Amino acid sequence: MFASLRSAPLAYLIILATVVCSIRAFTRSSFFDTWRMHPYSVYRGKRMSTVLTSLLVHVDGMHLLINGALLCLTLPEVEYMLVDDFGTIGGRCLFVLFTLFTAVFAGTLTAIQNRHRIRHWSAGSSALIMAMLLYFLVYFPVEPLTVDSSLLPPWKPVWLALGILALLLAFVFFKIPASAIHLYGAVAGILFAFATRPQALNEMVELICPFVKSEKGDNESTRYNHTGKYPVSGSVEKGTFAAFATLNGIRLLKVKAVHPLGNHQRCKRFCVRKHQLVN
Repeated sequence: MFASLRSAPLAYLIILATVVCSIRAFTRSSFFDTWRMHPYSVYRGKRMSTVLTSLLVHVDGMHLLINGALLCLTLPEVEYMLVDDFGTIGGRCLFVLFTLFTAVFAGTLTAIQNRHRIRHWSAGSSALIMAMLLYFLVYFPVEPLTVDSSLLPPWKPVWLALGILALLLAFVFFKIPASAIHLYGAVAGILFAFATRPQALNEMVELICPFVKSEKGDNESTRYNHTGKYPVSGSVEKGTFAAFATLNGIRLLKVKAVHPLGNHQRCKRFCVRKHQLVN
């Protein structure tokens, strides 16, 4: 269910730091006050470091328990995905960049939104969790999620992502406390997914708007392949598929794709029965 420590060491290091810092904040109010984000000050160029440190402290034990569990479900999986697709060094550099981008993006928008509210404070990893979750869903938006076929038909991640966005927008509209920073985190995840895999945007547009056709012919690919080179009509070499194969890669396999949230071994879905190719 969870990626191993060896597969996602940075993710588990962040989770450990979050637990340690939060527990310390529970026992020392001065530590919590120093590390939580004060948007009023951040907007005026002060306490800038709290954009990052506020992700590591929580209000109380229940807040930490919920966010800690969600961090375990999302962070290791995303790190595993990035390492599997971009290599050990490149993937982990992207993971660190993603974390920093989310903190700065959500923190900046929160500071702008609450620039006149001197008593507003922010703490917790919610923005990072939403960023990782939406990244997971949007990175490969047309691959069906694994569900019990006897209960529900396969869901495409894009619909779940849009549903989460709609719910967050409703929370913001009705002024639910702390809803805006969740939305900012979700938007950060979507933007980073498009940045690391641009064809995801094309796939979303084609799915949502089926009347939109590619300007290129069927023999000319409109997407780049970051998971390895392979011939269209030839055989696929072992190990060329990464955690998320491109859409063209999926078309080569006569195997039903699955996308289980939290299953760090999903790259194997493209390697099973890979000898069954479309002739």
